[in-house]
Amino acid sequence: MKTESVCKAATMLMGIRRIARQGITHPFGDHRSVKQAFPAGIKKEEADPFLMCDYFDMAERVGPVQDPDEFPVGWHPHRGFDIASYLKSGIGRHGDSLGNRETYSTPGMQWMSCGSGVEHAEGGATEKGTVMQGFQIWINVPGD
Repeated sequence: MKTESVCKAATMLMGIRRIARQGITHPFGDHRSVKQAFPAGIKKEEADPFLMCDYFDMAERVGPVQDPDEFPVGWHPHRGFDIASYLKSGIGRHGDSLGNRETYSTPGMQWMSCGSGVEHAEGGATEKGTVMQGFQIWINVPGD
């Protein structure tokens, strides 16, 4: 099978250190939860340069938001790392303090470089009842 040969080739290129269980976290302080591969399952020293990896798979409860500045995951700051978000299902929506507003379909990806600091918010484009599935990886970016 083609999949088997790809997996075999990948394991020949890089060794698997270990397989660890993910943790379940509630990053928004409400009913929403994510499966967190790291730092929950792997020490930060082993994961570097990756800071965090969250997998989410949840049905949208509200539906699309009409106000371009309103987001279910409200405005919050980040700095010093990049965030790669990949959506397998649902619709991605992002806004930031630089004035950027975007919506992207799935499967799709968004990359955000936080640099010296940015505030952003996300969500609010997926239809009510539709499952939003994907993952987000935070990547440490070295200083000067």
